[in-house]
Amino acid sequence: VKEICDYGFYKCKNITNYYLSSSLEVIGECAFSFNTSLSSINIPDNVIQIKKRAFSEDNNLNYIYYYLFLINHLYNK
Repeated sequence: VKEICDYGFYKCKNITNYYLSSSLEVIGECAFSFNTSLSSINIPDNVIQIKKRAFSEDNNLNYIYYYLFLINHLYNK
């Protein structure tokens, strides 16, 4: 899988973890938006584009791991 399409996992409310393929390059617009159970996600190093609002309204998302860095979620709870 090279791309998660726009709205690919939109409103998947009961999924807590996603295992993203190391071949992934693009995360689509609103791909994970409104995933209310998601608490953290590890984005593979091959990802070169994350489209707008990819993780919007993920109120329990505390951490995004990307390129060996830990990015605190925008809400900074």
